[in-house]
This record gives sequence, C-alpha cells and structure tokens, in this order.
Amino acid sequence: MIYFKLAWRNIWRNKLRTLLSVAAIALVAYIPSTTLRSFQEGTHKVMLNNMLSTNIGHLQILHKDYWRERDINMAFELDDIEATVASHKSIQNILPRIESFALASIDSTTKPVMVIGVDTTKEKTFSKLHERLDTGSYFSHGILINKDFARKMQLEIGDTIAMLGYGYHAASAVDLFRIDGICNLIVPGVGLAILPFDKASDFFSTEEKATSYLVQLNHADKDLAAADSAISKLITTANIDVRSWKSLIPEFVEQIEFEDAINIIITIVLYIIVSFGLFGTVLMMTQERRKEFGIMMAIGMNKPKMLFVVFIETVLIGLTGIAVGFIICGPIIYLLGNNPIRLVGEMGEAYKKMGFEPLIMFSNEADIFTDQIPIILIITLLVSIYPFMKILFTNISKSIRD
Repeated sequence: MIYFKLAWRNIWRNKLRTLLSVAAIALVAYIPSTTLRSFQEGTHKVMLNNMLSTNIGHLQILHKDYWRERDINMAFELDDIEATVASHKSIQNILPRIESFALASIDSTTKPVMVIGVDTTKEKTFSKLHERLDTGSYFSHGILINKDFARKMQLEIGDTIAMLGYGYHAASAVDLFRIDGICNLIVPGVGLAILPFDKASDFFSTEEKATSYLVQLNHADKDLAAADSAISKLITTANIDVRSWKSLIPEFVEQIEFEDAINIIITIVLYIIVSFGLFGTVLMMTQERRKEFGIMMAIGMNKPKMLFVVFIETVLIGLTGIAVGFIICGPIIYLLGNNPIRLVGEMGEAYKKMGFEPLIMFSNEADIFTDQIPIILIITLLVSIYPFMKILFTNISKSIRD
C-alpha cells in the first residue's frame, strides 16, 4: 500500500503533465479506436445478419456445384437423415429451400423474378419473414413479393401474376399466383417471389426435393466448426456437400479481414502518438526527481522498490486514461448499440439497392472496451524502460549534489 501512496503523491505533484497524458490516452487513442471498432463490428453484424437470414444460413447442405451453377436439376432430398441432423445439439433448425428464376407477367409487363420456396412455419424463427411484411398477410392462399418488385410491376394485394420458368428435369413451370403480401426484402437486379415450399415444389416439379437446406445454429461462432464436422459425417450421398457461410461468401470474409487490418493500423498509429506523449511525461518526471531518487536510496530504499513505484505511476496514468475514455464513450456506444441509427434519403436508398438494411449499427460487446487494456500495459512497460535505466545506474552522491 505504501508504494501506491508514493505513486499517487508523485502523480498529483505533476498533475498538469499527468492530465495531459491522460487526455492524450483517452481522447487521441482510446475513444477513436474503440468507436471505430464498435462501428465496424456493428456494421458487419447487420450486413451478415441480412445475408445469413435470407438465403445463406450458417451452414448449407447443397450439391457441390449448385452455388456456382444455380441449376434446379441439382435438387435433392435428405431422406431419413434430416431428423438426425436436426437433432444435433448445436442446430436450432434446418430449412429446406427451393431457389430458381422465372419470368413474372401481368398484362403487358414482364420482369425476371427470383423464386424461393420456403417452409412458412420455420421461416418465422429464421428470417422472421412475417415481421418484414409491409402490407398484406403472411401466406393465406398465395405468395409474397418484395416491395421493389411490386412498385416496378405496379402490383397490389390481391393481384394475380403469371410466372413462367424452367422446371426440374425440363418440366414446364407455368402457373398463376395470387399476391398475399408485400415485404421489405431487397434482391439487387431482379424481383423476389416467395412461395410456400409445397407450392414451389409443384411449380418446379421437384417432388419435394430442395435445392439446398439451410442450417440455423444456436451459436454461430462457437458451433460452426462442430456442426460442420458432424453433418459432413452424416451426409453419404454423392456430390452433396456441407459448406459454411464463410466458404459461400469469401468476398465478405475478405472485406471483414481487410477492414480489421485497417483498424489495427489506425490503432497502432494512434497509440504510437500517445506513447510519445506518455514518454515525455515520464521523462520529465524522472529528470525532475533525480535528487529525490538519490535521497530515497541514501536513506535505505533499494532500487527494486524504487522501480516498482515508478512502474505503478506509469500504469496508473495509463489505466486512468482508459477509465476516462470509457466513461466518455462507453454510455454513448451502449446507447447506439441498442438504438441503431436508421438512414433515410439517398443514403438509405443506396443501402437498400445493395440489399442491406439501412442501419448504422454499433456493437457494445465487452471485448471492444477491454481489448485496449493490454495495449496500454505494453506501452506502459516500454515507456518504463527509461526510468528503470536511470534508477539502475543512479549515482547516489552525484544525484544528491545535482
């Protein structure tokens, strides 16, 4: 305890320099790097949730060439292992999907449309499709279309559209569908028509086969590898593969890694700047106390204890800077994490056209705030080298004379 009292006394005696160092750590390094990381992780989370909860899932069971060729002739059935796969402790749900394309027509207007057949009950817990309805009802007797497609085709609830497509093994895919609801989902370039799985199977003549099975996990990060391995062992059908979302959208993974690398570089630069400021404070405090060091050693305080006091001083300055930074930005990030900013106007429309929900999201995970502590401790250790060397090579009589 006596060492902490000595450290606080010395810090208070040099309170102006200490204040500048604390301000530099909090305002120049901690707050900018924490806010940037929170924004990046929050944005990635929104983008990833949009993709995983629409047509990707955490894992997919599909034909090995389907993701590239999108051929409905690659539809298949899991047969009797679907229940076994679904019973795995890490799996929350398995959702069969039929995905293909067709031409949708009303009067003289024809547009391409992406057709997705879904299990209407399971989709409520996976994509929460019923919550994305803009108008209409959730699958009473017809289908759902997206808002952008409805606007382009001038469609309303209750209208009937004709769809013409290519069915399973060259079967004819032609039928009329009544519009039950219009939802807020974006598919860049084409419209979107969502059918109950049985209607999609009848339309494409797939005989209850699915083009893919989406696997929803209880904990995406923790269970991904274990679930992938477990399902792969159960799948014995030729040419059927199990792939994680990371292998299905590698460009998104690369984007995250690139942005993380940029964030690390920015953080390093900021903390280098702060390191010089902290070093300047420690240097001046050390130079001004050379006589004090000599006197304390002369009256019996050994060098290891002196080194410990100086180290505590530097650590306290660093941790105080982190505490101040957290007090300033912590509540703000927490509020933004629970209340995302919704973009409107041209920026909001640009996000929608890319298929993303127009939100600016901040993550308030605990590691965003705590990951800065080891960095400060490392900087503290490096900065402490100078006073350590000064104390170790202190000449007591010369220091007292100076």
